[in-house]
Amino acid sequence: MKKTFLRYGLLASLLAVNGIGAAHAGWLDAAFGNPASTAASDPATSAATQYPVILVNGLFGTDDYLKGPSFQGFPYWYGIVEDLQRHGAKVYVASVRTIDGEAARGQDLLDFINKVAPGQKVNLIGHSQGGFTVRYVAQIAPDRVASVTTIGTPHWGAPLADVISGAIGVVDNLGFGTAVRAVLTPLASVLGLIIQGNPDQDAFGTLGVLNSAGAAAFNLKYSSAGLGDPKSCTSGASSQAIDGNVQQLYSWSGSAFRGPLPHDVSLTTVFGVPLDTALLLDGTTAGLATVGLPTVAFGLGDNDGMVPVCRSKFGQVIGTAFKWNHLDEVNQIAGILGGNAEDPVAVIRTHVERLKNAKL
Repeated sequence: MKKTFLRYGLLASLLAVNGIGAAHAGWLDAAFGNPASTAASDPATSAATQYPVILVNGLFGTDDYLKGPSFQGFPYWYGIVEDLQRHGAKVYVASVRTIDGEAARGQDLLDFINKVAPGQKVNLIGHSQGGFTVRYVAQIAPDRVASVTTIGTPHWGAPLADVISGAIGVVDNLGFGTAVRAVLTPLASVLGLIIQGNPDQDAFGTLGVLNSAGAAAFNLKYSSAGLGDPKSCTSGASSQAIDGNVQQLYSWSGSAFRGPLPHDVSLTTVFGVPLDTALLLDGTTAGLATVGLPTVAFGLGDNDGMVPVCRSKFGQVIGTAFKWNHLDEVNQIAGILGGNAEDPVAVIRTHVERLKNAKL
């Protein structure tokens, strides 16, 4: 009991610092890919796909934070599941390991699919590292996957992961690698226990797919027709066939941080000065800027604070001009968005309607 209260208390403190509980502040830019054939459809069934939709969390994610016997929890996919259900979708939220590599996370996801949709195909949607996870399952169980959609996924590695990996490499060369691992390994277990009640985590497994070298190795082992060339900022094919199983491939990402003079386009400004409630209500808005703005300055291009646009492209690219940071992509935190940001709930619903129209 004490462990449970400690877990809830620690995570509640983390969430409170980041401004959870404030109101939604964004809207949908209607210009983004709304399938014409859904305009006259019944709103109650507009997202009723043939196959179930499964949403997959990224790093430090879960299905619901603070979930317990008497508390529903705070959803990772904030407001998204309820919206899809109101429009007829059968949707499930997986909770794969929050800090680990794809062998473990992918097995978690496959076990979840077998539990909620035994013998059925599914439409997989993964955010951030969750994009690697859904790609992994699409490769090892192609007969179970009708479509793969990645949101803000660093298919060719995340710059911050490269920085962290580089720092660990320096520490290793100085002879302190064992000490660092002695800290990071139990830290990952503690965070796993707090976030999802599971201490079985592996921080180095996560780094092993999110840094550039790890992402390249993953892409070599689990190649996909959806991958393009990040150097030319291109995507790949919009579908792939694995052992005769055809899968449709999609992606999109935010790009709140843009150049040539690095700035956050999601925020409303007065005389060029950012004055936006998101800066006051959500600490992650400024936090992600500390990564996103230098990423632009160092020539890695427009990005969401974690993932450069050119590293996120996969399959049919729905859009990369959404004025979102990395957490905005899943309507976090608590629906707080910059005043110029589109509504991610509506964008995801529109995509599920797209899947329905494709008979998926």
